[in-house]
Formats: sequence, structure tokens, C-alpha cells
Amino acid sequence: MRTPSQSQSEHHEFTVNKDEAGRRLDALLARRFSTHSRNILAKAIRDGKVAIVGLTASKIKPSLKVEAGMALSVNVPVFEETGAMAASDIDLPILFEDEHLVAFDKPAGLPTHAQRPDDPNSVASVMVAKYGRDLPRAPGDELRPGIIHRLDADTTGVIVCARTQPAFDNLKAQFRERGVHKTYLAIVLGVPHERTFSVTAPLERDPQRPQAVRVNKTAGRPAHTDFEVIESFEDAGMSLSQAKPLTGRTHQIRMHLLHAGHPVIADKLYGARTPVAVKKPDIAAAAIAKLSRHALHATSLEFTHPVTGAPMRLESPLPADMAVALAILRKL
Repeated sequence: MRTPSQSQSEHHEFTVNKDEAGRRLDALLARRFSTHSRNILAKAIRDGKVAIVGLTASKIKPSLKVEAGMALSVNVPVFEETGAMAASDIDLPILFEDEHLVAFDKPAGLPTHAQRPDDPNSVASVMVAKYGRDLPRAPGDELRPGIIHRLDADTTGVIVCARTQPAFDNLKAQFRERGVHKTYLAIVLGVPHERTFSVTAPLERDPQRPQAVRVNKTAGRPAHTDFEVIESFEDAGMSLSQAKPLTGRTHQIRMHLLHAGHPVIADKLYGARTPVAVKKPDIAAAAIAKLSRHALHATSLEFTHPVTGAPMRLESPLPADMAVALAILRKL
């Protein structure tokens, strides 16, 4: 496993081109230096390893929006070999498996990939334990063997991973070209006025909270989610909504629901608001008490098999916490 050296670095100089203009500084560096994670590069920025002609050090932050023509001087850490990535002893339920790919039913609390090589608690570490260390990955991306896409740590449901490089490349292309159809279920605050609606608010990282995103209609990246109300529980001030994201931004469904005025129930990062002035507050409280994480579940994934060309539809049953919460709400 390669980790960044605490003492050695490589010096690079370049000028921002017009296609890169408008990006966050950390995102630009992650694109330029694909062997380094965005977190590592953000730390390098905060540590003063990045200089920009004409800007003082206090203005150079990970969230800085770069402009065409900016001249950058960057000292990126050199990787050192520190041993292989940790394997996990977690036994994940398998929804589908062949020699090319595998799909897991991810539980809440498990990240898609680890932030450190010695952390065995991730889907990536499960892949290493099951299929060995010679798994496909993007060049230089040692922390995500076999990982095609990601689910938030507390989001449950279908996640597909690749076992071979051809499958990896093909599935990555399908996600990039929007050939994969994703469906989620969420228990949300309130009942939307329309049964079906769409949110197209552009999203960006929140500079005040790097772990979160926010809507930015002028500088955010395009994002589109279609929603449909499946069940309404008006007396408890909640509803069950289906979400179909057409793009794949970080926290997209959660932020789009918040933007629409119907945040995901028990979402601590985005407010974790509870129903107020409802007819059955006891029912609402009882349902919420069953949820220790945001009530969002990836129910299905549809794509084309990367080798056989067969249409694939993988489904995950509703997890116990959301099922119990809904059972309480359905007693209304």
C-alpha cells in the first residue's frame, strides 16, 4: 500500500486552462494528480504546499474557485510503500456474483472505501478479503480496489463492484454516460404537494462544512433527481418518496430533498428535523426512534452486464430499521 510521505514532496508548476476554470482548487488538483486523493491534496493546500501568483497564502484554500491563467506552484507528497491495504472480515450479503463483477447489499455504517490503508471497515476492504489484492482500480487509486460507484456510509442497499479490469472500465463508462438507472427510497419530512416532481439544483462542496454539499445555482455542478411520492403519512408529518438520480453528485438525493423542503428523516448532517404541529406526534416520534441514521436506501440498480451484454436489475430489500419505521407509520 502506498501512503503519502510526511517529509518528501515533488514540485510542480502549471497554469490553469480555460476548461479547468471555475473548479475548486482541491478538485482541480485531484484531476491533475490522480494518484493522490482529494483529501490528501486538500491537506497539502491547508499546509501551505500550494502557491498561486498574485494571491496571499490566507486566500489559498481548498474551496477557492480557480480562474483561467492562474499560475500555480504545487508541492505534492511522494508516496511510500507501507504494506498492502487491510482486508476485512465483514461478511456482506451478496446480491449477484460472477467472475466479472459482484453486487453487495451494503448495511448502514459501512463506508464504500477507507480513508486509510490500515482501516478494514469498508466495501473496498471486503473486496480485498474476498478476491485478493490484484483488483482493478483507477491508476494510482489504491484505496478503491474494484469500486465503481459509492454509497454514503449510512445509506444502505445495492452497490456493484468489478472483479476484472474490462468490467471495471465498462461499468465506469456506463455510470459516466448515464447508462445506469438507480432507484432509492427515502422517508422524508412532510408530504410534497405534487406526487411527482424533479429537482435540478446545481451542487458544490460547502466551503464552511467540507463534509457537506450545498446548492449553488451559478457555480455548482449540474444535478438532476426525479422524485415520486409512494406513501403519505400526513398525520405524522412524513412520507415515503422514491428518488431516481440522473446524475451522481455527492449527497445529491439528500440535498435535493432538503432543497425541496422535505429533508430525509434522521439526517444529522443536514438538520435531522422532526415533524411539528402534527395530529399524531407520538406515532411520528415512535417511527423516528427506530432510525439511528438517515432513512435512505438504494433499492435497485439497472445496467448492462459489462461482458455478456445482458440487461441486469439488482434489488435490495428494505432494511429492518426503515421497514419497522414504516410499519409504525402505516398504523395511522
